[in-house]
Amino acid sequence: MSEDLRIEGLEICMLNLNNALSKIKNVSMRAIQDCADDLLSDAKSEAPIKTGTLRRSGFVRKISNGYEIGFGGEASNYAIVQHERLDFSHPRGGKAKYLEDPFKRNLKAYINYIGDKSKV
Repeated sequence: MSEDLRIEGLEICMLNLNNALSKIKNVSMRAIQDCADDLLSDAKSEAPIKTGTLRRSGFVRKISNGYEIGFGGEASNYAIVQHERLDFSHPRGGKAKYLEDPFKRNLKAYINYIGDKSKV
C-alpha cells in the first residue's frame, strides 16, 4: 500500500532562506561600498596635484552589480593620462597609478573585510 508523502514547512523554510540571502546581499553591498570609499580616499591622496581638479573629481557610484570608482567630469581625459604616464613628474605631489596602486595594495584586506561582514 502506498502512502502520499507530505513535506510540511517548505514555504517557511524557503522564506527563511530568501531572507538570509537578502541579508547577506545587503551586508555585502555595504561592505563593498565601505571598501570603495576607502579606495577612493587613498586614490585621491595619491592623485597628482596641479590645480586640485583631479582629486576633487573622484567618485564612487553605485552600478547594477556593485560600485564604480573613478575620476571624471572635466578631468576624465586628464585623469587617464596622469594615471598611465609613469614618465611624468609631479612637483606638487601625487603620482601615476594613483588608483591602481592602492587597489593592489589593499585587495586582500578588502576581500577579507567583505568576507567577514558577509558571514551570517
